[in-house]
Amino acid sequence: MSITSGTPVILQRLRSETRPYHDALEQNEFNQSLSAGQASAGATQWFLAKLYGFLKPYEARLDNHSFGPAWDIEQRHRAHLILADVPTNAPLPLCPDMPPLTTWPQLLGAMYVLEGSTLGAR
Repeated sequence: MSITSGTPVILQRLRSETRPYHDALEQNEFNQSLSAGQASAGATQWFLAKLYGFLKPYEARLDNHSFGPAWDIEQRHRAHLILADVPTNAPLPLCPDMPPLTTWPQLLGAMYVLEGSTLGAR
């Protein structure tokens, strides 16, 4: 734990090293229009389809690992929620080039980013 801030060093490092990616996400066209209150239905569906295309294979990869019951991995699945918000005939291609999620650091890093994004960075 850092003596000055009370924030664990690992959390400080995670925030620092993932900041450029968070900033880039906030600057994409959809997030900019959403922040301005001008996101169209079509743009929202496009974004949700892209998000689903990443989340579905990501969740499948999580399911390939042994987590204890305390991890509550099933509760971390969110791709199925997107299906309620897109037309049933919407194309939902899956991401063909997923980042590796084979080591604990890779898994925990991915979970940190995705959990943070769904919790509003809390």
